[in-house]
Amino acid sequence: MKKFSLFCSIFYSCLTAMSQRYDLVPYRKDTLWGYCDTSKKILIDPQFNQAVFFEGEHAVVKKAGKFFLINTKGEILSPGYRLLFFYENEKCYTAFDEQYKETRYSFKGKVLGNIKYTKAGFFDGDKYAIVEVYGNKGLVDTGWKEILPCEYTTMEKLPNEMLQFSKPLNGQYAYGFRNMKTGFMVPIKYQKVYPFNEGLSLAKLGNKWGFIDSLGTEKIPFKYDKVVPEEEKKAKNYNEENYIDYRYDGFSEGLAVLHRDTLYGFIDKTGKEIIPFIYQYAYGFKNGLAWVKKNGKWGMVNKNGIESMPCEYDMAPTIKGKEFIALESVNEKLIRAIKDKKAGFCNTQGKVAISFRFDYAARFANGLAPVKENGKWGFINWQGEKMISSVYDWVVDIGNYYSSPFDKGYAIVYQNNRYSLIDKKGKQLTPTTYDREPEFINGLAVAKNGTQVTIINTKGQVVYIHPSFHYIVIINDFLIYDYDDKCYINIKTKMKYCN
Repeated sequence: MKKFSLFCSIFYSCLTAMSQRYDLVPYRKDTLWGYCDTSKKILIDPQFNQAVFFEGEHAVVKKAGKFFLINTKGEILSPGYRLLFFYENEKCYTAFDEQYKETRYSFKGKVLGNIKYTKAGFFDGDKYAIVEVYGNKGLVDTGWKEILPCEYTTMEKLPNEMLQFSKPLNGQYAYGFRNMKTGFMVPIKYQKVYPFNEGLSLAKLGNKWGFIDSLGTEKIPFKYDKVVPEEEKKAKNYNEENYIDYRYDGFSEGLAVLHRDTLYGFIDKTGKEIIPFIYQYAYGFKNGLAWVKKNGKWGMVNKNGIESMPCEYDMAPTIKGKEFIALESVNEKLIRAIKDKKAGFCNTQGKVAISFRFDYAARFANGLAPVKENGKWGFINWQGEKMISSVYDWVVDIGNYYSSPFDKGYAIVYQNNRYSLIDKKGKQLTPTTYDREPEFINGLAVAKNGTQVTIINTKGQVVYIHPSFHYIVIINDFLIYDYDDKCYINIKTKMKYCN
């Protein structure tokens, strides 16, 4: 069962990887797999128990319970292993034996590195790789020369050729750095460090916080506090040791928000106080503005410390964590705000642009913002005019930090327990509604209606109908995989790559 689970994870990652080639398609004949071209001409005879797409000139196949590396001619290049991954750019593969011991090989079968490592990292075009010996981490160069011994609890590559590591010190974890350009080591002495941002890292020494540069020089004294918001402490996945609040941990646009004597303020990179410590809470700058809280109300401050939006607004309690990064509500020059339990929009000068009359509102995308009235959702334009009536029970992507309704030209709406696509005028794009939410990948989505499975594009057009209620995965803009039939299908030609 363990082997099967491992292979399933490899197989699914291969289905969804972005660097694959699709001119060699896995082809199934009865219970065996080989490869064919897109016209179904057999290129590698079916002989494997499982096969996935090629990446470059290589692919992983399974035969007689073992994993093998093959080339585009179907030649087996490796012995069989319990588990195998390969790295086309580095021309090597990692294999695991029956005891899950890890060894790195070149495509020609030469052992790379020292077999003493129980886990060998990969270089990804870098000059160094992180290796492990039973969980303890170290560092080697491309010739597998040991740069740092495997004696560290954690080790992480950071931007600008910085390396962060930690190990126990005086009963607790302590952190240090290595500048990979110069080889300079910042001693392990900090109780917590954060990734370098704008050239400086927020670090904890003793019970106070300050900033250091890549040489370990103290640039801003360790005299500040750091407080975890109560709502974060209550979050399901909160962990005190690993908690990082990207909203204000470090510099953003030249200023850092810090906590001192129960209040928040902003300093520059010299440590000079730019905006006084007078706020109950604050977030980092974005586009020249930062959220601040004073006397229990929220507003916005510019880099001169002027409250361009007065502190007189409430904030929606559903916005937490990364969704509340800096000015996440500011989009297309309008700021979503809450006042007297009603949502509206202000401009960046703090003037009310759209009156506070909605039960809820989300950010603008392509000139439209979703708003909620009397329990139903609709859309308004920049002038606050209703462009799509409030008739929907839900709109997909509301509250999603990485996407918004209409940011790709369409919105997925939910009404009467059914899903459909609409355009910016509210016109339904799909020929029917669906009982499951369409999730788009590479411009296509699987839409299910009863026992029928349909593939639609972002215009709502049906590009393929599967006659049975099967589990379908989209591979690219013309290939899908039918898990039930164990077969790849070309939705443009309707060709099935199986017998």
